[in-house]
Amino acid sequence: MQNQATQSRAERALIRLLSAPRLVAVGSLLLYLCLHFAFSDSSRAGLFNYHMYLAEAFLNGSLSLVRQPPTTHDLSVFDGKLFLYWGPIPAVVLMPLVLLFGADWSDAWLTMGLGTLATTAIFSMLEVTKRLHGLSTSKSLLLTLAFGFGSPCLPLVLGGTVWHVSQLFTTL
Repeated sequence: MQNQATQSRAERALIRLLSAPRLVAVGSLLLYLCLHFAFSDSSRAGLFNYHMYLAEAFLNGSLSLVRQPPTTHDLSVFDGKLFLYWGPIPAVVLMPLVLLFGADWSDAWLTMGLGTLATTAIFSMLEVTKRLHGLSTSKSLLLTLAFGFGSPCLPLVLGGTVWHVSQLFTTL
C-alpha cells in the first residue's frame, strides 16, 4: 500500500513536470530545430524576410523599405519605392530584434520561435480547459502534439518566409 502511494506521488510529480508550459516550449523548439536541419532548405531562408526589412524602415522613420532585399518578389513598387502589402504588426513586434541584430538574419529562426510560442500557447489554453472541463493532462499533451506537428503549424515553422511569419503571427 505504501509503495502504491509513493508511486502515485511520483507519477503526479512527473505529470506536473511534463505539464509545465516551459517544458512544452523547450521540447517543441528542440523538435522544430531537428526537423529544420533534417528537412528544410536553409539556402532560401532569409530571401523573403520582408518583415525585418520593414522593421528596419520603421526604425528609420520610413514606410517604404530603406534597403532593397535580396529578392523583391511580391513587393509593391510605387514612385520608385518598395512597399509591403502585408500588415505592419509583425514588423512592429520585430523592431527591437532588428535594432539589436539587424535585418539580415534568417527568418527561419523567427518562424521556429513563433511556432514554439504558438504550440506553448495552445498547451496553456488546454491547461485552462483542463481545469474548467476536466481535460486530462495526457489529452492536453496529445492535442498540443497534434497542433504542433500534425497541423499546418509544422510546415509554417519550417518554411521561414514572409508568408509563414504572417500566418504564425495570426495564430498567436
